[in-house]
Amino acid sequence: MLIDETISKLKSERQSFTDNVNDSFGRTIIDDVYDPELQILNALKGAMEQADSEAAMIKKKLTALRAII
Repeated sequence: MLIDETISKLKSERQSFTDNVNDSFGRTIIDDVYDPELQILNALKGAMEQADSEAAMIKKKLTALRAII
């Protein structure tokens, strides 16, 4: 899934940045940029998974309804 690749890449970039930064300004970038973006992407992934699950349930119900009609 593309979202998984994006999260993985952002985590990798965050780790690389963390390994090369040793000052408070760099820590601020991690706290204010990387971490919130990871939270947003993880929330988006959860929403996408929920939408996929609900779509599958709807398809299943539509199939059952078509069988009745």
